[in-house]
Amino acid sequence: MANWRVYLHNIRQFSRFFRSAKTLHQVDSPFVCHFIREVMEDRRMFYVFPIVKAIREDLKQNHSPLANNDYGAPAKSMSGTRTIADIAKHTAIGPRIGQYLFKIIHTYKPEIMLELGTAVGISTIYQAAAALGGDLISIEGNPALVQVAEAEITQLGLPNISLINGKFSEVLPELLDELPQVDYVFLDGHHDKAARLEYFEMLLPKLTENSILVFSDIYWSKGMQEAWEILIKHPKVRLSIDLFDIGILFFNPAILEKQNFKLVPIRWKPWRLGLFRFYS
Repeated sequence: MANWRVYLHNIRQFSRFFRSAKTLHQVDSPFVCHFIREVMEDRRMFYVFPIVKAIREDLKQNHSPLANNDYGAPAKSMSGTRTIADIAKHTAIGPRIGQYLFKIIHTYKPEIMLELGTAVGISTIYQAAAALGGDLISIEGNPALVQVAEAEITQLGLPNISLINGKFSEVLPELLDELPQVDYVFLDGHHDKAARLEYFEMLLPKLTENSILVFSDIYWSKGMQEAWEILIKHPKVRLSIDLFDIGILFFNPAILEKQNFKLVPIRWKPWRLGLFRFYS
């Protein structure tokens, strides 16, 4: 698919999402309001944000070629030989979503965390820096990317990251056998409907009522959209939050009414002030 068609498809998908998305002023759920305030509307500049920005800019200048041993689907905007700069520009998580991940972990404080898809390690750093009291295990299929990420993580001296090279389908079952539970997962690799549903089923026995699952690129393809729709309907999922770039699942049975939200920051819809909700 030509790049312009990809961009046009993305614009159409976002337009549909945006029309139905709500802001803080349109939400009544206390749990979701807390999420919005702490994750989406918190403007604080945490210490790691400028550090990650500098790392990203440095990687974008690195045009060393990478062996393509990736087992998942590549970014639609990329073709041919990939470089570290390509990954940093097109595959690595952007600042807005990276900061969301940091604030999700900072807010809910998971202890045992998994990441499926390390890439160059930018998302890994965001997440690990948010919970130095927890442990983050990150799995990446491409050994060349593991080396890049490991170099960045070693330089920062983050003590709570373990990198594993291997296919998700091979590494994850053995890893889960060793873990008592999983408090948080960021699934950022293997952009395939069947694979996402398979990994979800693998993770399910290890989840607790406080576990959080984050899925990237839920609008990436028709199959990924279908996978997301199946996931949010799962009987153990009590709440889903769709931020377009990522989707988040919560499992706490204290959330009595199963709900699905599409959300955007207040500044994206400043005319949605919620006056009638508060004063009617």
